[in-house]
Amino acid sequence: MQALNYGILLLQIITLSVIGWLIKSYFPSYFSEKGKNLATKEDIGYITTEVERIRLLYATDLERVKSELQEKIQLVAHQLSLTLESSKHYQNLRTQAYVDFIKGAAGVAMAQQHKDLPKELEFLILLTDAKARIAVYGSNDVLLHLGLFFEKYGALTSEKSMRVFLEAIQKMREETILMSDHHCKRSISQLLFSQNLSHESEPTSL
Repeated sequence: MQALNYGILLLQIITLSVIGWLIKSYFPSYFSEKGKNLATKEDIGYITTEVERIRLLYATDLERVKSELQEKIQLVAHQLSLTLESSKHYQNLRTQAYVDFIKGAAGVAMAQQHKDLPKELEFLILLTDAKARIAVYGSNDVLLHLGLFFEKYGALTSEKSMRVFLEAIQKMREETILMSDHHCKRSISQLLFSQNLSHESEPTSL
């Protein structure tokens, strides 16, 4: 009976020793590895969360920048449209002033030839009004040539006065069609004065 008790005690000691060895050797490494795996999973989860947060942040900022840029583009387009519209309106006013000036000058000359005082007065009013508008809307070149004409002549009574007048009309034409076209002086001279004052030869073909 006593030997049996000793055997049981020895078996318990061996069992406790094995359990102690497992606790000391195996379980620490097991739990350590499990902890590493858990930490790795937590790190991956954290990194994924941060990446997604930053992606959403940049996506929001990008949409805001795109929206602000679109608003600026629309503002610039609107301002450009207003500028172009204003420029077009100015060009129309200037062109109309030039046309009325030529009509007035031609009308005055024709009325004087026919000694038609009422018509002369009518076209003189139109000419005066056109001159006032040219003073506001006309270019420097046109103002220079017209100023020279009225300073030296004031009327189409000589060939020289007609030539200076023709130069002014040519400047008006260049501004209106936005290109230089000196070869049309002969045609303009024929239209206005029924004679060639430009010293250009007659074109051989049209």
